[in-house]
Amino acid sequence: MFNQTMNLKKDEWWIPVDCDELILFSKNPRDIIEECEEYNVNCVMGMLIDRIDKNGDFTNLKLDDDIWDKYNLAGDVNIELRGYPACPTKVSLLKNGRVGHGNHKSNYSYNEDGFYDDIMQHHHFRWTDRVVQNNTKQKKGYGVVEKHFEREYNNLEIYMNTFKKIDTEDERFMLQEVGKNYDDYKEWSYLLSKYEGWLINE
Repeated sequence: MFNQTMNLKKDEWWIPVDCDELILFSKNPRDIIEECEEYNVNCVMGMLIDRIDKNGDFTNLKLDDDIWDKYNLAGDVNIELRGYPACPTKVSLLKNGRVGHGNHKSNYSYNEDGFYDDIMQHHHFRWTDRVVQNNTKQKKGYGVVEKHFEREYNNLEIYMNTFKKIDTEDERFMLQEVGKNYDDYKEWSYLLSKYEGWLINE
């Protein structure tokens, strides 16, 4: 669907974001696009950050909720629980390109084409009261495509069935209280270094 839509206007810039993500850009997207045009770069990459309820509960999101305030903890939960080879990268801005499965990659590569210097933050609002149901659907859908998807979603299922919430004290997740600013998450540099290989091997 993303590629079919973007193909309608290949020369335009697109933000191929999933419905459970909100992107925090390092600066105004228009400024980023201008810099990309100047240096002939067609792809801006991002990295997932999970947003969690303050108590780690899988809470109901209502229309009048402030989503940033309701899920005010940020960290690395989804990838930690799913395990290798779950991919933490996302495509944030794209021109004249195609995205791969889950918008994690594009047809551009770091070594051959280059990416924009800054990495954007894809804040992942997955952990609502629908997460167990959604995980089951994804497992059924993606598990038939590649076996590693089934294994990853099994890992999530086991954790959620065991704990019924996210353990906010688990140091693996590097959870911190944040707002909605790009610089709020203090472990961002560490997170980028942790998953750097996924970016440079694109």
